[in-house]
Amino acid sequence: MESQTDMLALAFRLGGRIRREFSGLMTNEQWAIDAKLRPGCFGVLRQLNANGGISQRAVAERMGVGASDMVALVDRLQAAGYVRREQDPSDRRRNVVMLTREGERALRRLERVAAVAEERVLAPLAPDDRAAFCRLLAMVVAGDGQPNAPAG
Repeated sequence: MESQTDMLALAFRLGGRIRREFSGLMTNEQWAIDAKLRPGCFGVLRQLNANGGISQRAVAERMGVGASDMVALVDRLQAAGYVRREQDPSDRRRNVVMLTREGERALRRLERVAAVAEERVLAPLAPDDRAAFCRLLAMVVAGDGQPNAPAG
């Protein structure tokens, strides 16, 4: 159990380091400050870009964010003109959130900020180690909790 505890502690520390690095870099982006963006807004923009118009609930589930936190993030993005809410044509009780052109531009700008944060966090790793780390991390994140079959 010691190694699992160590792995979890390291994962939490890595997540914290990434959040601090990205948040710190966002404080240098006056346009993001003016728009009252928070780091979580980047995740919302990425989800909307990848999935088209989807519900706030779906975005919240995919990001692992609570419903009230998601409402606050989408409200910020809507006030900045980066997203719009529309009635779902297939279910009038539900709204979908869509990226605007301004939102697409904001996403590209935040992707550049994220690239700098990633570079800083992964600086201790050689290029081959970075690629392996990212590949393994993607496998863990995509996993469904089931062990992989033994290599054979």
